[in-house]
Amino acid sequence: MPLVPVLAPNRRFALAAVCRDPMPPGSGGALVRAVAGRLNAVWLPLDHEPLPPGLIALTWTIHGGEVRVSARMGFPTGDELLGTWPCLGLDWTDIVAPTVREAQGLAEALAATRAMLEAVLDSCP
Repeated sequence: MPLVPVLAPNRRFALAAVCRDPMPPGSGGALVRAVAGRLNAVWLPLDHEPLPPGLIALTWTIHGGEVRVSARMGFPTGDELLGTWPCLGLDWTDIVAPTVREAQGLAEALAATRAMLEAVLDSCP
């Protein structure tokens, strides 16, 4: 059975639109990015490669009216756990969003700093 259009792989969607539902079969989580005050996402395949540096993925499981959410972030040395929220309600994206925004901002700042440092070092004789 094909996924409904909003859940189609490689297509962006608002995470809030699917947060009350289990992740689709064959999904390894959602690659997320904070944009204009909300979390946008695309589905990751179950057997995805390690996350590229700076990218954040969320996974969740629903048990009754509670959701367990985990966030992972890509680093040059591999994926690392950012956080786990064990007992959230079904509308959990507002709880997780600040951590995603902070980690995304940190990754962007580190990437900019690294690029500037490399530019300075490349210009040295």
